[in-house]
Amino acid sequence: MSASREKKQRQGDGLSEKQRREAEEAQKARKKILYTVIGIVCAVLVIALLVWNSNFFQRRTVAATVGDKQYTVGDVAFYYNNAKQTIRNYANYGLVTYNASLADDQQTIDDATAQNLSLYVGLTAEAGQTYAQFFQDRALEALQNEALLCAAAAEDGYTLSDAGKQSVEESVTSYKQS
Repeated sequence: MSASREKKQRQGDGLSEKQRREAEEAQKARKKILYTVIGIVCAVLVIALLVWNSNFFQRRTVAATVGDKQYTVGDVAFYYNNAKQTIRNYANYGLVTYNASLADDQQTIDDATAQNLSLYVGLTAEAGQTYAQFFQDRALEALQNEALLCAAAAEDGYTLSDAGKQSVEESVTSYKQS
């Protein structure tokens, strides 16, 4: 190596050894801060995603109001799925035409199904109505019936017996498990 090249290498970019170390440490500190910020942002996003997927907010959203009582999405979904299961059972016996592999809003009630539901089951259904609307209507009817029965029971001073409370708890446990 020539002497002038060695001199230029020693001089470098004009910084002393101490200044180079300080610059390297500052660069390491910036990288550490950057990685920390990225880590915190990722952690916040993961936590937000977990909270959203837990249906925390959806469970507390009011989906229907009957009288003074407000019902959550979960309450309405329970009665919606109950109506859906009832129709599936009727389909197994050939009383209705329902395809469980299709979305509820993608299939409509035909004339024969509407007539069979009215004659044999006592449910009102309109031909051309989607099953999604039918199930939603049945869910809202069930919630209205529940609200009326609860109001009548409260008015009459009815209290549930211990055996009744145990039966309700067993039913809730069974529903949660399934």
